Parts: sequence; C-alpha cells; structure tokens
Amino acid sequence: MKHSFLLLFLACSTSLFAQRFTLEGQVKDPDAITLEGATVYVQSLKDSITMAYGITNKTGQFSININAEEETKLLFNVAYLGYQPYSKDIDVPTENKFDMGTVTLSDQIEQLNVISIIGKAPPIVIKKDTIEYNADSFKTLANDRAEDLLKKLPGVEFDIDGNITVNGVAVEAINVDGMEFFGEKMGDIALKNLPSNVISKVQVTDYKTNLQKFTGEESDSGTKEINIKIKKGKNTAFFGDLNGGVGTDDKYQANANLFQMIDGKQIGFISGTNNINMRRGFTALPDAKSSTGYVESDFIGANYSKGKWDETRVNANYKYSASNVDNSSFRFRDYFLPNLNYTTETVSNSTTDSDNHSGDLDLKFIIPSKNNKSSNKIQLSNDLKFNRDTSDSFSQSTTESNSKDGSAISDYNANSESSSFSREQH
Repeated sequence: MKHSFLLLFLACSTSLFAQRFTLEGQVKDPDAITLEGATVYVQSLKDSITMAYGITNKTGQFSININAEEETKLLFNVAYLGYQPYSKDIDVPTENKFDMGTVTLSDQIEQLNVISIIGKAPPIVIKKDTIEYNADSFKTLANDRAEDLLKKLPGVEFDIDGNITVNGVAVEAINVDGMEFFGEKMGDIALKNLPSNVISKVQVTDYKTNLQKFTGEESDSGTKEINIKIKKGKNTAFFGDLNGGVGTDDKYQANANLFQMIDGKQIGFISGTNNINMRRGFTALPDAKSSTGYVESDFIGANYSKGKWDETRVNANYKYSASNVDNSSFRFRDYFLPNLNYTTETVSNSTTDSDNHSGDLDLKFIIPSKNNKSSNKIQLSNDLKFNRDTSDSFSQSTTESNSKDGSAISDYNANSESSSFSREQH
C-alpha cells in the first residue's frame, strides 16, 4: 500500500512540475548571422494570450521561463525588423527544459520601420526606440488596476519600494495619454486607481524632460518613461467604478472613481473611505498588517488637465486625506527577586488625528513665431503648489505593580498631548 501511494505521489508531482519549463534556442538570419534583439514570445493556442516573452541577447540566444498551466500545446513566435514573423506549434514537454535549437528567419521582401507581432492578440509592437504592449494580450481580473497590468508585462518589474524598471532600466515618469495624471511625475494615483480594462496600450520610451520634448533634443537620461493609452470609446465619455463592502464588527470600505480622458484633456475624481486599516488611499491599498492599531481613513481628489507638452496647457489638482488611528495595548510582567516577587500591569491607549490638504496649479503658455516659416516657439510657465498638514495626538498610560499577596507596591499614570501644523506654498 505504501509503495502504491508513493508511486501515485510521484506521478502527480511529475504531472504538476511538468507544466513549468524553460524554453531555449538561438535566432539567426538566412546567412547564419545571429540576430540580437529579436522578440520571442509564447501564446496559448486556446485564446492567444501571451504566456511568456523574451528578447534575444548579443549572440541571438533566448531563454524563457514558461508556466504552461493546463496547456498541452503552445504557439511559439519570433519577430524581428526586416524579417518575416516565425510561428510554430510546440508540445509542452514533460521535462523542465525544451531546446528549440536554431530558428532561422526569412528575409522580408519590403523593409518595414515597425515590427508588428502578428496574431489574434499581438502582445507587443516595437517601433524603433519604443516598446508598445497591447493590454488585451495580458490577463487581468475584473477589479485589477493599471499597476496590476504593468506587473504582468514581461520585462516590467516592481521592487519592494515600488520602484519600476523595464528590462533592468529605471522608469522615471509615468503619463496617461501623454500627460501627467493628477500632476504626478511617477503616476502613483493613475497606477492605483485607473481600471486595467480601460487601457489600450502601454508604451515604453526613453525618458525626456519637458524641455527636451519642447526643443526636440535627444534623451540623455539613461532612464525610461511609460505612457498609458486609454481605449477608444473610453476617451470620449466618462468612465469609472464604484466599490463598497461591509463586514462584521461594523467594518466598511467604499471607493468611487470617475474619469474622462478626451484627447488633450483629462478630468478625474477619486474618493474613498474605510476602517479596515487602509491608510494611504491615494497611492496604495496595503494589507491590514501594514498599519498598526484601529485606522479610519478618508480621501478625496480632483484633477483637471488640458494640453499636451507641445501645447498651451493647464494642470490643476486638489487632494485631501484624513485618518484617525487608535492604539491600545496591555502588558503583564512577572518579576522574581531574591527578597520580593511582584507583577506589573501596563495599559496604554493613544489616538492620532491627522489630515492633509495639497494642491497644484501648473500653467504653461506656448507662443508660436509670427514667422509662419519658422518652427521657433516661446514657452512661459508658472507653477503654484501648496501643502498643509495638521496632526493632533493624545496618549495615556497606567502602570500598577503588586506583590504576590496582592498588596500594592506602586501606581503610575502618564498622559501626553501634542499638536503639529505645517504649511508650504511656492
């Protein structure tokens, strides 16, 4: 019986682990010259969803880790500028490695300036120095946000502090339809609040400052910039979502978002309230474990932007957030001394109320040359910011010490109050 169980366990283990494997190979042209930077990706035959993706190295080699899940066959694809796309059905191996050997691409009859990966749902398009991901090619859940989509894109990684890299290169800015969202350079509010199902494409380019974009200079940053493009239809009408929930012990959570993204104009409204320890409503919804005590928080924000970087533009936004944090603790200690044994009990309570108001008004005026033949322009700008923080805290602590026979040794009470206020304007 034991031997039968062991054989059954081994068979199940082999079946499970066989779904994960590494796909390797090398890409060459008809003259046997290795091709660096060829796009290699694997799709599901059922729905054309991209399962894994990679780019060949200097020697034309690739290595992709694939989780085939329940698939028994996959579609292997290679695309490279100037060559015909390559596709081949492959069987999911029972081993943990599968070698494609040498993949030879055929010459394209006409030279193209765009690589378009052909399929029912092309996952990526490479346009010179731009990588463009097709959002619908990557599986997301109904309630996923833009950040959840980015985490599924091959080559895009988030570290523990939320910093983003694309193929190992740091991302310095995130825009929505070519514009800052809520006036944020890194797009935290966009990543945490925009529904993933309204996104059409995610574009990755070399980061340029607004001045470099204005003057047409080349990028010298060595970093990347992400642009999130909204689907057609979603960028002509208002869209958003409303979520809410209640639970035991009077727990609740509610969020409401409303957006309009017309070409060259953005309107956004976000709000939320909860008492389940989600403190940073604008930029994160952390686990309850990340906040100590009992936390109630509220937030609301509004944004209006019009005009892209090469146009006269205005960006105005306002954000308000408030939180109340209550902490209670009880500590019991036993002390054993040569001449005395006693216990101490400490009860502590604290509460902190804080709120923050912040706003930004960024105006940039583009004055074209009076000479119609000249492309010279003048830019005038003015940026006003304000930020106000207030906080009130109160804490109370009581400590009692008693001997083992119950007689009191000491009784200590401590109370403290503090308030803080800060304001910045420039």
